[in-house]
Amino acid sequence: MNVAKLLAEHQPQWRELEAFCDAFEVRGKAAASVPADRRGAEGVAKFASLYRGACADLALADAYQLPPTTVTYLHRLVARAHNQLYRSETLSNRWVDTLFRQAPQQIFADPCVRVASLIFFGLFTLGLVMAYNQNAFPSYVETVIGEDQMEVMQDMYEEPLQGSMSHYVPMAGFYIWNNTGIGLQCFAYGILLLPCLFVLAFNAVFLGSVFGFMAREETVGSDHFYEFVTAHGPFELTAIALAAAAGLRLGLGLFATAG
Repeated sequence: MNVAKLLAEHQPQWRELEAFCDAFEVRGKAAASVPADRRGAEGVAKFASLYRGACADLALADAYQLPPTTVTYLHRLVARAHNQLYRSETLSNRWVDTLFRQAPQQIFADPCVRVASLIFFGLFTLGLVMAYNQNAFPSYVETVIGEDQMEVMQDMYEEPLQGSMSHYVPMAGFYIWNNTGIGLQCFAYGILLLPCLFVLAFNAVFLGSVFGFMAREETVGSDHFYEFVTAHGPFELTAIALAAAAGLRLGLGLFATAG
């Protein structure tokens, strides 16, 4: 057997394995640059096959005492491939990758999340604009929120935030109770689909109208209101949309079973 000729024929596989190593080593820094054929399960299977072939070629090169440059190159190539195939990841790295890369991509790729977010934030914005523009929609706020609720909101934020626990805790408790309750309703009604969309849309319009009313210059306590709610409002509003999306996903699962 002409080992030198055989190994020369395997050089394209070595270069391909080297390209795999290059791609995997920059995966965390420039994942977009990794070719599609080197991603996923098929890419890993191909990489493992090339690695085994390189190990066999290294054994032949050692046994038949081929030129040291060839042996050294194969040693380095096999070592690089081994480090990539059997590399270890710390638990913290896996959690960070799951929380900040995998989970957001999977969540916001779900059609239910997109539909719920579009309905909620679209109607929220619409309600905010209509409530703020008093000249164009003079009786809108009174119809949607009600005069009693308008007075309650102004009385609640008429005074500056006191900065004491006795002041913050009841207010925070009110918003947690209210917004968490809305999210749980949307989730629970999701199994029925249409009631979930109705609750989501109604609260989007109502909350948006409250924000629009409190944004008016003549509204008492508008500055104090936004000083308080902007710190936690984005998280709570997003949670409502996600809760509705989770409910919709359960509801659709009764019909779209995928076999």
